[in-house]
Amino acid sequence: MLPPPELLTIAEAADQFDVHPATVRRWIKEGRINPSVTLPSGRVRFRREDIEVIVNGSGDAPERVA
Repeated sequence: MLPPPELLTIAEAADQFDVHPATVRRWIKEGRINPSVTLPSGRVRFRREDIEVIVNGSGDAPERVA
């Protein structure tokens, strides 16, 4: 049996992208990235491997805005 995927918070995903957490929230709102899980509380989580694919250039990355 496979271990469950590691889930990242918005702050942790922002750290992976090297952007502010508000930028990740904006990307979600604009549909540039989609969270893997939305908790009943409304908080979102991203699977680490999904974020790593984007960061490492294997997937569609959101445009970085300075």
